[in-house]
Amino acid sequence: MKNKVIILSILIALIIPQVASAAWWNPLSWGWIEKIFNRGPKEKQEQILEAAIPTEEDKFETLNRKIEELEKKLSEEKSQPEAKPSAPTPKTSTPVQTIPTPVVATKTTSSSLSNQEIISLVKPAVVYISTETGSGSGFIFDSSGYIITNAHVVEGFSSVQVMLSSKKRLSANVIGINDLSSDVAVLKLDSGGFFPSVKLGNSSDASQGEEVFAFGFPLSGSIESIGAVVDEVSFKEGTLSRRASYENVPYLEMSAEIHPGNSGGPLVNNRGEVIGINTLGVGPAGERIKWAIEINQIKTELADLKAGMQLLENKTRNETESVFRSRLTSLHTKISDDLGLSKAIYNAYNESSFSYYEKQILAGVDNANESQENLRKSYLSSISSGYKTIVTGVEAFKNITESFNDFYSNYSVNIGSIGNNFAHNKLKEFGEYSISKMLEYDKKIAELYSKISAIEDVLKKGNLKNLPTSYFTQQRDIFKSDINYISTQKDTFLERLWIKALF
Repeated sequence: MKNKVIILSILIALIIPQVASAAWWNPLSWGWIEKIFNRGPKEKQEQILEAAIPTEEDKFETLNRKIEELEKKLSEEKSQPEAKPSAPTPKTSTPVQTIPTPVVATKTTSSSLSNQEIISLVKPAVVYISTETGSGSGFIFDSSGYIITNAHVVEGFSSVQVMLSSKKRLSANVIGINDLSSDVAVLKLDSGGFFPSVKLGNSSDASQGEEVFAFGFPLSGSIESIGAVVDEVSFKEGTLSRRASYENVPYLEMSAEIHPGNSGGPLVNNRGEVIGINTLGVGPAGERIKWAIEINQIKTELADLKAGMQLLENKTRNETESVFRSRLTSLHTKISDDLGLSKAIYNAYNESSFSYYEKQILAGVDNANESQENLRKSYLSSISSGYKTIVTGVEAFKNITESFNDFYSNYSVNIGSIGNNFAHNKLKEFGEYSISKMLEYDKKIAELYSKISAIEDVLKKGNLKNLPTSYFTQQRDIFKSDINYISTQKDTFLERLWIKALF
């Protein structure tokens, strides 16, 4: 009997759990229970889960927000007033020996991004550029589809093929190019829409030893020549080694590795801002010096490049264009000579001699004797002579404008077959500018002669010792403003002399 009880107990222990967990007994397996307690249809749950997975656009926007927050935080930290040193602790009867805590200099990294964040931010805007003769890199700097690259990547082509980070391939037109001085070109994607773009930083803020990162498609042409597929941008990290200059173009030297194919790609800082355009590697393999053009240099040309500026060093010229350029070069030389004359006039103003007269005149305010009258006469005579010199300078500027206007009038009829639309517009702009300046200079010359006449009338009347001292300081200030006028005109013309390079 006892054995039967033991056997029965074992059977119950084995059978009951199986019964309890059976599908027909387990309420959790009943369909109508699931319908009651389920929070929504399966399709809705899948939509919720799908929405929870961030897209590439979401990641891009998140990074942009993070950068804005970090920049705001950094700006607030910089604006915080420095903490004032606390008052010294009064001495106590029992001196306590203290060990000073060493101060460790730390570099703030509050605005830095991780490598992965930099890649996520910059990579979508980096493009692969291919032509019939080679390939290179570039980056979108304007969301409407404008691209910066090196001039040597697209030189000789008006249209190129561009592969976006999405692997989509589009054609792009070469809008502006400068291979004469800075090796920069601007392309425009031949397609509408919104494109991911990079932020252009301030290369002047970059410091030696700072982290930098080079993006691009190195050796892509060689890789494709063996049948391989290039569809991923390369990321190289390094540091800013030093600054350099070549033919008046500022460069950044970096340790980040670049090779042929990297040309035109962006060099960015640890905030994901473009501070340079990868351009040049010099030296043997393993010992190459790598350069990127500073982005601040490129910024000065962007507006003109987007407007269609074409500066081509090796451009083939027809006979008409060669004659035109020769005449324009001669005019350029004449303008330079006239500017040299005006510069000599500006430098001829010897402020120290005027200051000497002023000090002597002011020193004798209460002693207006015959000696003072002679000092005042010499002072006004110097100003009158100075005005005559300024007239010569303004007449030189008028001569420049007349020469250019005559040149423009003679060649404007045939200008359509020479250069390009951007050059035509700039030449026309300077032509219109020269006409308005001629009128301005005529007015200025008449004004200067009027001032000379007024001073000479005062000198003829004599009795200068009775004139108030304020009269002489007033004449000094007016004369200085006219000297400054000469200086600003010189700068204005120098800005326009580069028109010669357009043809």
